[in-house]
Amino acid sequence: MPALSLIIPTLNEHDNLLPLISKIKSTLEGVDWEVVFVDDASHDGTIEEILRLNGMDSRIRFIERINRRGLSSACIEGIMTSSAPLVAVMDADHQHDETLLCGMLDIMRDQSDIDLVIASRFVDGGGVGDWNRQRLALSYLGRWLSGHIFPPGVSDPMSGFFMVRRQFFWRLAPQIHGRGFKILVDMLASSKGDCKFVELPYQFGRRHSGESKLSFLVGTEFVELVVDKTFGRFLPARLIRFIMVSGFGMLIHLAMLSALHLGAEVTFWKAQVVSAFFVIFAMFSLSYLFTYSDHMFRWGQAVLGLLSFCVFCSGGLLINMSIALNIYDRGGSWMLAGALGGVVGAVWNYSTSTSLTWRGDNP
Repeated sequence: MPALSLIIPTLNEHDNLLPLISKIKSTLEGVDWEVVFVDDASHDGTIEEILRLNGMDSRIRFIERINRRGLSSACIEGIMTSSAPLVAVMDADHQHDETLLCGMLDIMRDQSDIDLVIASRFVDGGGVGDWNRQRLALSYLGRWLSGHIFPPGVSDPMSGFFMVRRQFFWRLAPQIHGRGFKILVDMLASSKGDCKFVELPYQFGRRHSGESKLSFLVGTEFVELVVDKTFGRFLPARLIRFIMVSGFGMLIHLAMLSALHLGAEVTFWKAQVVSAFFVIFAMFSLSYLFTYSDHMFRWGQAVLGLLSFCVFCSGGLLINMSIALNIYDRGGSWMLAGALGGVVGAVWNYSTSTSLTWRGDNP
C-alpha cells in the first residue's frame, strides 16, 4: 500500500503529463506514492499519453470517464479508488507547486489530528502570480459568497490543491454535493465545522500548456454549490438547480411579454403565448446546460428530448394561459397575470421534465 495517492483530474492535458510526472518523481523521492489520473474523455491524446506513462511506471493509474464531466466528481471518483491513507488533489497544468507535497505529508504524519492541509494563495508567503484584475475580483467574490458555509479561518477555500486523510473524506462523501469545480469548498461545507486543517503558503504558477477550464458554466455551478449547501437540507439539490433556472426563465418571459405587449402593442394573450413558447425552448436549453448536463445527449437525442419537452410542457402552457387570462380579464395587471401564469407553468414543467424528459435521474 502506498503512503500517498495523488489524484489529478485531466481534460486535454497531453503536453503537461510527462513533465508533471518527472517533477513528482523528483519531489517524492523516497516516498511510496501512486498517481491516479481521472480523465473526462480528452480529445487531444491525453489518455494515450497516460497509457504510455502507465506502461513505464505501474504507480501511474487512471480512470477514463465517458459521458461524465466535472472536476469535483472526478476528484471524488479518484479518491474513492485510491489505496493510500493520505490523498492529495492537484491540477495537471503545473500551476500547483508540487514541492509543497513533502511539507503537507510531514504535517499529516506528525499531527494525527489534522484532517486536511490546504495550499493557500492568500496567507503570508502565498500569491496568485500574474492574475489579472478580473480573475482576482472573481476569486474574492467566490470567497465572499461561500464565506458562511465553511469553517472560519480558511483563507483559500477556492484552492484546488490540498491533502486529506482518506478516512476523513469517506466520512464526508455522502454529504458532498459533487458538481462543479470547487471540491474543497464542498468538503469544508459538508464537514459543518468538524474539520481540523492547516494552511501552507504557495505561489500560484503559470499554466505549462493547454487552456484554462474557467467558464461561465464554472461560475454558475459554484453559485449552485453555495445555494445547495445553504438550502439543500430543505430542498432536493436538483430542485434548487431547477428553481434557479426557472427564475432566469421568468425574467426572460416577463422581458419578452413586456416587449411584445407594451412595445409592439400585441394583444396580451398573443404576447403571453409567444413568450411562453420562447421560454419553453429557453428552459430546455438552460436545463440541458446547467441542470441536466450530466446526461451528455448527442444531437439526435437532444432534438428528441426537445420535442418531448415541448409536448410535455404543453399542459403547463394551457394552465399558464388559463390562469394568466383569468387574472388579466378580471382587471389584474399584465405583469401580475404573466408572472403567476409563468410560475404555475414552471412547476408543471419541472414535474413533467423530471419524470418524463429526464426520467431515470431523481431530483
